[in-house]
Amino acid sequence: MKEQEYILIENYLADDLTAKELGDFEDKLRTDLEFRETFETYQQVSDQLKHEFTHYSEKEAVKKSIDKVANTYFEKKKEQPKKSSFKPWRIGVAAMILILVGIYAYQEFSTPVYSDYNQYPTVSFQSRGEESESLREAEEAFNSHQFAEAATHFEVLVKGNDNVEYKLYWAISLVETDQFEKADQLYLDILKSESVFVHEALWFGALSKLKQEDNKAASQLLSQIPEESDRYKEAQKLYKKLN
Repeated sequence: MKEQEYILIENYLADDLTAKELGDFEDKLRTDLEFRETFETYQQVSDQLKHEFTHYSEKEAVKKSIDKVANTYFEKKKEQPKKSSFKPWRIGVAAMILILVGIYAYQEFSTPVYSDYNQYPTVSFQSRGEESESLREAEEAFNSHQFAEAATHFEVLVKGNDNVEYKLYWAISLVETDQFEKADQLYLDILKSESVFVHEALWFGALSKLKQEDNKAASQLLSQIPEESDRYKEAQKLYKKLN
């Protein structure tokens, strides 16, 4: 059984397949007996683990939960009469499940830090017809993660044009260079506006507070992100980790 097939199963269970991938997956379930057995085993253990994790929140409890599920699962396997010869792919299933359990536990119970979230899309102001030397330099510096340089260019741009989007990227650049006071003031200015960037300011403002290890302030900002926002789901995940 190939590693790609385990990933495919996980994506199926997470409802993260395209329409074509979903169709191919269901066809494979119908026509490939070994793949169907792998899927059923994987789904059974995955469901057990999810059930157990909902009842525990501490790391030690999670460890005990994993041990309990593993012991129960393999004891059941011992009790079942053998219907066929040993299938090596079952070892692969068990190994992949253990890897996923480790990833899940780490993601769910590790303390969130700023570096987990400071991922930014590539900015492209010039492609929208906005042209100036300072803008080009700001864009290039930001996209190459030269944030001190980017902050300088965005400051010049904001002074010449009170553009809320420029303020947002200026604030992000300032946070990256630990200039929190000015950055937080810029986020506050954006929040007072009626701009479409208000939700982004809440999100990145919360990350600023996270980097400053002010989890209470970060939580307060995250809680203000509404359900209709594109940032809502990740904001809720971070909020729950902080509280």
